[in-house]
Amino acid sequence: MKKINQSFKILIFFLFGILLFVPLISAVYTESLTYSSKYNRAIGQGVFSTGESLRIDESMCQQGTDFIIQINPLECIPSPVRSDLLEEENVNVFCKLTAIKINPFIEVTDVDGIRFDREYPREVLNIGYQPAQAALGYTGDNLDGSLINNNFGYVVITLRRQPNESALTNCEKAAFGLSEVCWVEGNITATLRYDVRNSFGLGNAEFYLPVMNDKEWEDNYLYYGFWDGRGYLRAESVTEDSAILSIYSASSVARPSGKGGFDYRLARYASNIKLGIGDSSRKVFLPGINPCLGNLQLTLHGIERPDTAVMFKVNGDYVEVRKDGKFLDERCTVIDIFKTGLSSQVKIRCKEKKQKVYTLSLSPQVNLSLDGGNPKEYSIGDFLYGYTDSKGQYQKVYLGYIGSDGNEEDLNDLYVILVSLPISENIKKNSLDEEELYFIASYAEAKDGFLSNLGVNTVRFFKWAITGESFKVVPYKNKKTGAISEGIEFADKKVALRGFAVGNYLDVVQSDEELYQSYYDSAIEDFEKVIDSYSNEREYESDIQDFGERALIEEIYLAESVKEMRTVLELCKKFNEEYPNSQARIGICDSNILLSNNKASIVEVTINDITNRISFLGVKEPSLEEYNAEVVVKGPNGRTERYNLRKNKQIPLIGFRTEEDTQKLDSGEYILLESLDTGSAQITFAVGKTTTNNKGDKEITVSTKSEKLNLNVQRPDIGDYSFTLVDTTLASVAKVSIDSNIERAISNSSFKFKIGIEKRAIKLAPDKTKEKLRELEKRIDDLTKISSTLDSINRGMKFACGATGAGLVVKNLIANRNGKAIAREKVMAGTGGWNEKCQEDYNSGLYKYKSVEDCLLDNAEEIEKEVEDMANIISQQNNKIRELEATYTKDGKLNEKLFMVSYSNHVYSSVDSSLSKMDRNSLISLTESLHKDSLSPDEIMEMSEEKMIELNRQKIQSILNNRGTSESKYGTDYLVSEGAFTVNELKEIELYATY
Repeated sequence: MKKINQSFKILIFFLFGILLFVPLISAVYTESLTYSSKYNRAIGQGVFSTGESLRIDESMCQQGTDFIIQINPLECIPSPVRSDLLEEENVNVFCKLTAIKINPFIEVTDVDGIRFDREYPREVLNIGYQPAQAALGYTGDNLDGSLINNNFGYVVITLRRQPNESALTNCEKAAFGLSEVCWVEGNITATLRYDVRNSFGLGNAEFYLPVMNDKEWEDNYLYYGFWDGRGYLRAESVTEDSAILSIYSASSVARPSGKGGFDYRLARYASNIKLGIGDSSRKVFLPGINPCLGNLQLTLHGIERPDTAVMFKVNGDYVEVRKDGKFLDERCTVIDIFKTGLSSQVKIRCKEKKQKVYTLSLSPQVNLSLDGGNPKEYSIGDFLYGYTDSKGQYQKVYLGYIGSDGNEEDLNDLYVILVSLPISENIKKNSLDEEELYFIASYAEAKDGFLSNLGVNTVRFFKWAITGESFKVVPYKNKKTGAISEGIEFADKKVALRGFAVGNYLDVVQSDEELYQSYYDSAIEDFEKVIDSYSNEREYESDIQDFGERALIEEIYLAESVKEMRTVLELCKKFNEEYPNSQARIGICDSNILLSNNKASIVEVTINDITNRISFLGVKEPSLEEYNAEVVVKGPNGRTERYNLRKNKQIPLIGFRTEEDTQKLDSGEYILLESLDTGSAQITFAVGKTTTNNKGDKEITVSTKSEKLNLNVQRPDIGDYSFTLVDTTLASVAKVSIDSNIERAISNSSFKFKIGIEKRAIKLAPDKTKEKLRELEKRIDDLTKISSTLDSINRGMKFACGATGAGLVVKNLIANRNGKAIAREKVMAGTGGWNEKCQEDYNSGLYKYKSVEDCLLDNAEEIEKEVEDMANIISQQNNKIRELEATYTKDGKLNEKLFMVSYSNHVYSSVDSSLSKMDRNSLISLTESLHKDSLSPDEIMEMSEEKMIELNRQKIQSILNNRGTSESKYGTDYLVSEGAFTVNELKEIELYATY
């Protein structure tokens, strides 16, 4: 311990030694704050029995040291100041502020502001601060420097005008004695404020909180963690206009067990925080967090219905976002959410310099042992092995599903489902696709339909007809004995589940692997040096974490950021062993899913030149206790079953038809709950309808449609089935935000400045001075005459330009009537327009044209033809609209509903008739646009034109059917029903398909 203290003192002495040689006195200022030792005594086990937050005397908070600040006289502009300039006006002198960060554990992203005291020398009029772009958080390539390069902006010292050079003081001979330099010097005291919120994980968070019993809370509390797992938020009760909330500290929820897992212990920290909608709580101080560093407040934003949501960590903030919800200052939007078992996926669209769509996924790998062999890593959908069944047919076995019977992170609840499919040995199929996996998940998650009732019933699995014997559940733990399962016999092999594997996905392919590895190894080496040399040292005696613990946490985060998951696993084990009582909670160390993920779950987006890190943490879905519809189903064979429907989860309809009729189905039958109200449910029905063809043969056609079921009203007319909604459950959730307060993020610093003023080196005689003045006056008169002449010419030219501009406006109005102006805008500036085409050609480096303008001029005739063609279509659209308006207008009032229905049908007919006339390139473009989420470019290129026409016709009809049209506020963007089309949107659809 003495050796470590001695080494630490030498390091501090060395840093202060550097300061002695700095030519300009530096300033030391702070941001991270600590608290005195008396508050260590305040954080004890007795706190948890009171249900109260800590009571903190914030006036006792101290300041620490994070940076050394200085200005360099060689970086002041102008330097020196000329005395003749100072005789005429006040002069601003810009001196760059630089910093040395001596606290390696903080991350400063932006400076809020710096202000200076007003005790200046007599020669100084004012002192201000000019931020560099880096100090504002911008880090573009055009910067002179950034915070990383120690650029905190500029101190601006305004020297007071001195009309009499001889009045300057503190002067001395300059080099070589040619002139004199006079010095203005003094001390500056600055008050600095900057942001270190994310350095300690003290970001904001937003949650939708349901009311849960203790067992549900035990299984799901990790979803409601904040501040890097230091605290957890729970709703005790939710009413129509209020909620009662509780906060659990990390140490009161879970402690390391020493086996890589966590022992759960329920204990409230701050409870019974009652808030009305729009209310905020008092400040709450958590144990394990320096109370001078930060506290939090809770705000209740509203009471809403449960829905599927995505959990993100954005920089240091935790946010829960639903579909179509926005985050990151509303620059990113969730556009799609998908979850089956432990696998989940989200698509987001972010407005960077251009809009970009990112897909983030969590797909854990598992270890499977076949016939007692060594466990191997498998992902969902992977091919496992093949065999020949008792009928002599070749079968392929796949890993069809990875799920959990309880807590998703608990290894003991883990299970997988294997599926055997009759696929020829000669057909190469190494994995199942997304649609096939979703089909399997629908059976796995509908326990009434799959685990209990599938049995020997035949089900339609795409082009295969299979039975319940084609599926097998393989658990990690035998539920009867409580022991780890030895394996399950299935399809000629014994398959055993041996737990989660370790993920191996690398998000970013490094362009220079050797350089990347060098930097990574150097960073790890630096962390290890801190851990080895200063593991028991603290910056202040009152600090909760020593340097060793802080360095190990940062080392884990670094390894996670580059997806070195095996290193992460080793470091997490090391952390649990060496710091078993740590207050810190490291998210990835607590999550089997994150550790075993083999897909990209992290993306960095650049907005306003600031890089933001978005981490996908998982998908939360409403439980049956929060959101479900109970439906009674009566099938064509007379069988009746009762099902509980969860939101967006398919319930397969099995056993409702004879074996012969099941074979006639062209796809599987199912029902799916879309949305729910207290007295009704909107449900998707994919069911068959029996008809007889011309030959008298029975045919069963499965079609999909959305229908509304009212409570206790039987619907016997949906396909061959009868459906009755008998009960609904619809809970309320509290939308709550956690607002982090970084207290006393203020520091004072003092440093000296010294600015030189250079006197004239050569003095002029009085007569010579008068002669120079006369010459100057004559030159000013000459320039005044020239300026007056130019002003007259300029006024004439302005009038001519104005008249010409007015003439051109009138000419364009005449030439571009009947929609031609709109057509020209779309042809030139629309997506795939000529501006974009010519720019892409120029950027390609082929240089077919000398410039973008040259490209536009060379294609002028073709451009004009496209404008005319599009203008004709727009004119026809406007004529059709006027015709329909006249038809459905009575007594001066337009029947908007009839008008919109008629115009929607016209659009579909127009699109439908145009599809067969489109050339192949146009068909490919339209297909890529309409089916970009389901078909790859290669698949589209291989399609026949007939196939593309049919797909597009179905897609456009589906869009019109599903979204409907606006029945009110015709011609505006206001929509009565969410997702309905306005007239302008219908015009766009028709124009896009027919142009």
